[in-house]
Parts: sequence; C-alpha cells; structure tokens
Amino acid sequence: MRNYIFIFPFFITLLSCTYSNNKVKFVNESDSKIDSILLIGNQKCNPLIIKNLLPNNSNTGFLENCNETGGDGSYIVEIYTKKNKITKGFGYYTNGVMYFDEVEIKFTKNNAIIVKEKY
Repeated sequence: MRNYIFIFPFFITLLSCTYSNNKVKFVNESDSKIDSILLIGNQKCNPLIIKNLLPNNSNTGFLENCNETGGDGSYIVEIYTKKNKITKGFGYYTNGVMYFDEVEIKFTKNNAIIVKEKY
C-alpha cells in the first residue's frame, strides 16, 4: 500500500506536466458565413481546420499537441469568407510546446480578428 501512496503523486505530477487542453473556440460575430478557418502552430503538427461557421454561431476544436519539437514560433489564424482572407498572428510556443490552455478567436462585424488566450 505504501508503494501506491508514493507512485500516485508521481504519476499525477507527470500527467500535469504533459497534459495541455489546447481548446480553441471560434466565434463568428459577423453577418457573413465563414467558409473555413485554419489555425496553424508548430509547422510539424497538423493545423486545426473548422469549416462552414454560420453568422452569429460558434464552434470549438482542439489544437493538436503532437509533441514534435519545432523550435520557437507563433500561431497564425486564417479566416476565409466568400470575399476575403483575413490573417492574424498571435501567441507563442517554444520547443513545440503551447503556452495557452484555451483560446477564443472572434471574427467581428468589421472583419477584425480578436484573440483572447487563457493560461
């Protein structure tokens, strides 16, 4: 029984160091349908892609934490509508590790992108 008492805290500590939520919420506050959203982080990992986000709706996805070391960098969000492509950079990662647990990305009525990161 004593072994379990020592192993359990070690296991929980190990999981807390490697687990990251990486939840991404996209909110379309505009009057236009968004054809697709592309969120790019570590170039060695797959991007997060959301398609067909209707006006005044939201969708949630999870950015892949592929644990591939990729140096340092920032994130890029690309929003495609029928008429435009809007791009914005934000955030930071180092050695392929993300620093946020959650991020909310809003597309506003005046075609601006607002990013709020939660740590």
